[in-house]
Amino acid sequence: FILKIFYFRRGRFSHHLVFSFYFFSFLFTVFSILVLTNLIWEDFPGWITTLVMLSTFFYLFLAIKRFYGQGWILSFFKSNIISFTFLTFVIPLAVVIMGLMAFLFY
Repeated sequence: FILKIFYFRRGRFSHHLVFSFYFFSFLFTVFSILVLTNLIWEDFPGWITTLVMLSTFFYLFLAIKRFYGQGWILSFFKSNIISFTFLTFVIPLAVVIMGLMAFLFY
């Protein structure tokens, strides 16, 4: 829905939905590999984990630029605003869910 707001003239809602599915499947794969690596190799350097996590924002920027065909600067600003907007909704929801789960299992 956030992508549809920012790119309302660039295709139907289904195009934005498919893009989101591809991006979130990439995120799931990357974070699954990180978790498995941390489980197998207990002394895994934290700076590599941080670098990989930050590279997902760079991947979103390149994916938005390539998929929607806009310039570098506009794609950079839109990808940052889209990430900030998404995290504004997700982080409070995650905190509430973790609080409820902690309350249930206390």
